[in-house]
Amino acid sequence: MRNRVAIIDQGVQIDHPRLANSLISQITITESTEGIYQIGHNDSDDLTGHGTAIAGIIHGINPLAELLSIKITSSGTGVKTSLIAKAISYCTALDDIEIINLSLGVPSDDPPQDLYLACKKASENGIAVIASAYHLSSTNCYPAFFPFVFGVGTGLVTRKTQYSFIKDSAINILAKGSVQRVAWRNSSFRIASGTSYATAHFSGILSTLIENRGMSYLELEKLIERNSSNDVQNLNHFKGGNKFLVQNQSLNEIERFKKEHFSFQNKSKFVGKVALYPISEKELKTIMEQEHLCSFEIVLYLDYPKSFSGLGSDQKSKNKHRIVRRIPNESEFDSFDTIVLGYILDDDFEANLLMSIAIVAKCIEQSKNFIVWDKTTYDLIQDQIPKINPSYQGKIYFSEVSEELFTKIQGIPGLPKMASPILSVVGTSSKQGKFTTQLRVMEILTNEGYKISHVGTEPQSFLFGSDLEFPIGYKSTVDLIDSNWIIFLEKGLRCIQDINTPDLILTGIQGGVIPRDNQQQSGYILSALNYLIAVNPDYVICCINPTDTKKIINRTLQTIRTFCGAKNLFFAMTPWQTEFIKTKNGKYVVHNRLMSKDDYKKRMDQMEKKLKSPVINIMDKNNNDFILSSIQNAFTAEKEPKEYKQVTKIP
Repeated sequence: MRNRVAIIDQGVQIDHPRLANSLISQITITESTEGIYQIGHNDSDDLTGHGTAIAGIIHGINPLAELLSIKITSSGTGVKTSLIAKAISYCTALDDIEIINLSLGVPSDDPPQDLYLACKKASENGIAVIASAYHLSSTNCYPAFFPFVFGVGTGLVTRKTQYSFIKDSAINILAKGSVQRVAWRNSSFRIASGTSYATAHFSGILSTLIENRGMSYLELEKLIERNSSNDVQNLNHFKGGNKFLVQNQSLNEIERFKKEHFSFQNKSKFVGKVALYPISEKELKTIMEQEHLCSFEIVLYLDYPKSFSGLGSDQKSKNKHRIVRRIPNESEFDSFDTIVLGYILDDDFEANLLMSIAIVAKCIEQSKNFIVWDKTTYDLIQDQIPKINPSYQGKIYFSEVSEELFTKIQGIPGLPKMASPILSVVGTSSKQGKFTTQLRVMEILTNEGYKISHVGTEPQSFLFGSDLEFPIGYKSTVDLIDSNWIIFLEKGLRCIQDINTPDLILTGIQGGVIPRDNQQQSGYILSALNYLIAVNPDYVICCINPTDTKKIINRTLQTIRTFCGAKNLFFAMTPWQTEFIKTKNGKYVVHNRLMSKDDYKKRMDQMEKKLKSPVINIMDKNNNDFILSSIQNAFTAEKEPKEYKQVTKIP
């Protein structure tokens, strides 16, 4: 077949004896130190000999193939991935390229987006993109690992036109890459081996199989599978590993995964009308207090029959829903399709536990959806479903960051670098309204037309539209070792940016970031710091207590600046005055007292003078314009561009 194969390398010696009678043309793409690309047509030199070897192999397998040598050079040190992406895009713009041979790659867990997009577009335009695996099979290598690229490893073959296809693997092809005599620069030859040459063999073979240009990736995959041999052995298997045979995600699977886990609009579609239980818990009480900001319609508030929350049995929410302290009747059950459950198994009262179990059983029986943030509650539901309703059709949403989720997110290639600004709410201690502050900021910015993505560390964040929950407080459901937090969150934020294209990403911590003499909660402090380092905010809003000293506040801000470099926009002071009372056994108990309006205003003025920075009541709507302008002014400066990674040649 007279198919046209593009060879992206560092040149080909077109008059090499092994290329006699070949149909070969050439261009050169050069990148200057300023990032300017130039295309030339008069350079036939091979800088390394590698490109000549590749061309010789392809021509030897299919003498009728038309070869296009695309020589990539840089006036700087090394070839950048941006130059490879430019060469791929050049091929895509042509109307007669069937195959792009890339006997090179970038060993990385985080491939550049420009390379990802260039390969994706080439594949979508009906071009077979063929790339080399890394010679160490345990190393991820791109473009070979992209889901729309055919990655090639070295196999043990009995003839050079033989190859093996591996379905659902990061590396799809095994071809001849064992020791062989290859053409080299200056009309010489060399004995060589490696995945580069296996890639060239397969490109040559495929050029004899393709009959029609413009085949889709799936059509090419079927063609390749039909002509595959089962007799090819993976050479890496003989060397003590079989790392190629790992599950690979298709492009559709990757896009579906990102939407299911990092887009509120997609992952919340199952929710209609909501019931909350038990409303006396802090997390659910917040939902009731901020009901107007909730993303769902709440139709029923339920609470324990025995509760010391201070909520009266006849108390109503802002939307006039009465709080029910019993098992709902049939009409009340019919009013909702999804129930939000708090920490229902933490309560010690028998009457409360019996009511909780009865509500769970009735919801399973009627295939209601569950939103839970407690692992023990989740396990209870899973245990009861086969006993109560084996044909249960509802959905259980559990905000867990598991090792499985961590593994899957690592396999997502081609995500753009972070460009979206990140704002985090921090504080000097716990119980300062940090989550409420996030909701207020989100409300103000959304009302001004900004698109906000929220990452919540509180389990109830999902009810307010968070694109990702990372619960790190009480009964944390983050099942990752600390060192993996940064990897997961950095990738997660980029998924959020890629799927949702927000104007700003908003988040917040729980608790404080420095130890206080009366609070020995080192675990929570380390979690807060670890989280801040991972999300790496550009700016913060710091929540403070009326009793905080200047020293504590400054130490908090200095710690944040040290670990993530973020500056503070303003302070939000809680009206609750927290007092730490020391008991006879040396422990402290916390007492909270709501300040009067006059005392609150007076204390904010004193704090503002002391800190020489704005101190506001975040709930006062008269501060909306100030909050908005503070955030707008902070994020007007552009971020510096990121450097590209260097390409490693695959021998």
